[in-house]
Amino acid sequence: MKIHLLIFFVASSFGVLGQNLPHIEANTNAEERSNSVIYKAFHDQYDFLISYSEESYWWSNKLDYKILATKDETWYCLRYTSKQKKDKSFSKPFITKQKIRKKKGDLLLDELSRLGFWTLNQDSLNYATKDNDGGRSMTYTVSDGVNYKFEILTKEGFKLISAYEPDYFLIELPEYKQRQKFIEARNVFKALCK
Repeated sequence: MKIHLLIFFVASSFGVLGQNLPHIEANTNAEERSNSVIYKAFHDQYDFLISYSEESYWWSNKLDYKILATKDETWYCLRYTSKQKKDKSFSKPFITKQKIRKKKGDLLLDELSRLGFWTLNQDSLNYATKDNDGGRSMTYTVSDGVNYKFEILTKEGFKLISAYEPDYFLIELPEYKQRQKFIEARNVFKALCK
C-alpha cells in the first residue's frame, strides 16, 4: 500500500490526477437515510462527502466519523463525534472542520476510483458462505466484531458501503475479491484523512 500512496503522491505533484467527482449510484432507502447520522447532519451541505466509521458493540456508546468533503472545489477534513448519555440519547455532536489542499482530496478520489471502490457490491462484501466439494456449505461467523462503514453523499444520492470484519473473511474466503479492494480503500482513507 505504501508504494500505491507514493505513486499517487508523485502523480499528484505533476497534475496527473483527475479533477472530477465520481458518479455514485444511490443504494439506500428512506429508512436508511433517516437512520444515518451523516445524512441528517450533512445532507445538501457539500457537493461531495465521504465518511468513514467503525461500528462495534464494544463502543456503541460513541459515534466517531472521519469525513472528507468538498464544496465549490474547496476540500475539508471533518470529524464528527458524540457520546451516549444516560438516557440513551446522544449528546450534541462535536464537529471539527479543517480546510485541506485540493490535491489531497483529489488523491483520495483517484485512488478509490482506481480500486473500483464506488461500485463495490454490499452483498459481495458481506458474503460468508463457502461451498465445499461434497455439495455442502460452510458459513463463517464472527461475534462482536467490527463493521467498517463508508457513507457517501452527493447531489445524485446517498450510498452505503460497509463490510463486517473484512480482514478475517478475506482470509477464510479469499475467492471474494471485493473484500481486498474494500480493505485497500479503507487503509488509503485512514492514511489520508487522519
